[in-house]
Amino acid sequence: MTLTTLEAKNAKPAGRNYKLTDSRGLYLHVTVAGTKSWRFKYHYGRKEKMLTFGRYPDVGLVAARERADNARRLLREGKDPGFEAQRIKRAQIDAAEATFRKLAEMWLKDHAPLWSTANAVRVRNRIERDLYPEFGNMPIGNIDSVMILRYLRATSPCQLTAGHRRLGSCPLTAGGKAFVHFLLSPLHSNIRLPDHPGRGAL
Repeated sequence: MTLTTLEAKNAKPAGRNYKLTDSRGLYLHVTVAGTKSWRFKYHYGRKEKMLTFGRYPDVGLVAARERADNARRLLREGKDPGFEAQRIKRAQIDAAEATFRKLAEMWLKDHAPLWSTANAVRVRNRIERDLYPEFGNMPIGNIDSVMILRYLRATSPCQLTAGHRRLGSCPLTAGGKAFVHFLLSPLHSNIRLPDHPGRGAL
């Protein structure tokens, strides 16, 4: 018999830790202090392993079953759910540490040697002056295309739209256009900027 929401809610601490079994490896672990957490026991590579899905009631019975189903799907695909969970966690930490400034500096290091010295200095100065104060310390995952477009519209003397940047008094340099694409490509934006051979501000 599977566990019910009422049973999970009414589970009380006892003289020792115990578990309330749901099904197919999923159970609610109850400590002597009264903490309840969802756990999933499985086998991978002939080893018994265990995943924790979060505390009850923050994670309810339905959500815990969904996470267990996802773990079973990974097992069917030949993947270790525990390893995949750690991989996702590491990726989230890396994304949080990947600030706009760090990625911009990597981008400048890669691209500056391809430009003239004057253009490289001009692009860096514009980034440091106009973009770092606004976005420098923000994780890149927290920046979306709407934020960038709004900021560029507010700081640019010419109009920027989702379809094009109006040419004229402030054409994009090759470096400026490439940097805008750098900003937007991790965000999966559909913005496209036209090539323009003229020299000017970023």
